[in-house]
Amino acid sequence: MRNRRALLLTAILLLGLAACGQPPAPTGGDRPALLAAPTEGPTATPVPTPTPLGTEDPSENVIFDELTVIRSGGILGQEHTVTVLGDGALIIDGAAVGSVGENVLFAFNDQIKAMGFFRLESHYGPIAPGADTFAYEIRVQRDGASQSVTTVDGHIPASLQRLIGDLFALQPTGPAPAATPVEAPTAEHPPTAEIPLEQLTAQPVN
Repeated sequence: MRNRRALLLTAILLLGLAACGQPPAPTGGDRPALLAAPTEGPTATPVPTPTPLGTEDPSENVIFDELTVIRSGGILGQEHTVTVLGDGALIIDGAAVGSVGENVLFAFNDQIKAMGFFRLESHYGPIAPGADTFAYEIRVQRDGASQSVTTVDGHIPASLQRLIGDLFALQPTGPAPAATPVEAPTAEHPPTAEIPLEQLTAQPVN
């Protein structure tokens, strides 16, 4: 009788120890949450703004005479050109479409000055980009000097990227300036006398 009780107690103790060694079954509220998937993909590393070469530009505060960007290449191979002249004239694909204000001219001049455009290298990126890649040429003429920089998509320095984008986004805010500036009359150059219309009639050639 005592042996049976001892065996029964031993069995109960063993069952209790086995139950303690197993974790409790999870309930609906105890289930671990799934790991959150990343919400942001890899971002492209921007091309750093290049360091200008050479010495300081002595004419950096002089307003440019001409600022041009030319985009070529791409799948269709079409060329798109935007030019701003120092008098504010805006020329798109060879056609004078109007003008921009002085604030726009000064803003572009500040960009050219800040990046040291006249001391940049002449090219950024591969020499022979892919057939469907856009290539860009940025030209600045100022105070008798000129500088041209070329680059391609994927290799455009940040400062040039902003300049290119701002030029292509331009819209005229005024009429196109006169093709030839009118000289103010002076004592040495008095105003031209008005000629009657009949005197301007073409005369037959003998």
